[in-house]
Amino acid sequence: NTRPKRAPAPSQGAGHGLLGMRERVAMLDGMLTAHPMPDGGYQVAAFLPSDGPDLPTAPAPASPTTSPTAPSTEDDSP
Repeated sequence: NTRPKRAPAPSQGAGHGLLGMRERVAMLDGMLTAHPMPDGGYQVAAFLPSDGPDLPTAPAPASPTTSPTAPSTEDDSP
């Protein structure tokens, strides 16, 4: 990035871009940094844990062989 030749036009955004990014990164137990660069431009970096947050998980679905409506897979011959 190099310094722009003229000032950028004002943003028409709501101004919640970095706030929204910080909230989403925090939900994943991560960290967000954002700051201007010495030679122009702006740096935004998100650091996320590789294993993600500790979230509750749903129980595994019953397998077809343990379901009460599944046909038997055992041999019933004498």
